[in-house]
Amino acid sequence: KMLRKCALHVHRWGSPWSQYYTLIPISPKQLRLMYTACETLDSQMLAECEEYEVIRNSVQKMLDEHSVLFFKLSSVSCKDVAGDEFGPAFKINSVSRLLRSVVYSFRIMSEIEDDLDEDESSKKNDDYCIALCPWRDDIDPETEVRLLVVEGTLVAAIRQTTGALVSGEEMAALENFISANAPSFPEPTLAVDVYLKKNSQDETHIEFIEFNPLDEELDTFGASLPSNPQLSSALTREACKHWLL
Repeated sequence: KMLRKCALHVHRWGSPWSQYYTLIPISPKQLRLMYTACETLDSQMLAECEEYEVIRNSVQKMLDEHSVLFFKLSSVSCKDVAGDEFGPAFKINSVSRLLRSVVYSFRIMSEIEDDLDEDESSKKNDDYCIALCPWRDDIDPETEVRLLVVEGTLVAAIRQTTGALVSGEEMAALENFISANAPSFPEPTLAVDVYLKKNSQDETHIEFIEFNPLDEELDTFGASLPSNPQLSSALTREACKHWLL
């Protein structure tokens, strides 16, 4: 399971998926400093220490080009951190906002801790990066869909804001998207987040967002399918067989 999760770090997605992001590498020493900052909720330490100078400058350079960015750690976002009047915590317009969002994210701290707690004999030698891309205000969150893929096959598509299942012409387009692209996915069993848009011919256009480990999405999936226990049970059985054995 851990090796498969490791494969879903942004910089390991491969072409064409990683190209959507600008990647800033994080060294093992920088990762340990990040964990210490998370433990103490001290973003100022990362804002001032010499070890983070290259990271800070790289983030600022991209902000100079795009002014507002989306960011995540290579394997997890800070979606557990409360947003404010500017937007969600992963929407950044300054280096200091990014660093604050990092240190206040329990999800990021927990992800790092999993690696730091590994015995050297079993260390998977994971590497991390900060992943950035321009923020897009033209995308409506109501159109975001999570695709649950098991062994290269689309099992279900769930609207992120309502938990409703996608069906009809949109589902057919999503099935075609998975069929065409699954061979290039970093893993055959995973969750794929996309946006759905209509083009000028009223056809469904699909825009990729990111990959996530499927095992982390099972509770969300089950909660959204109270009226379809057979499908929920089938997905849970197949995903657990793939990830947990």
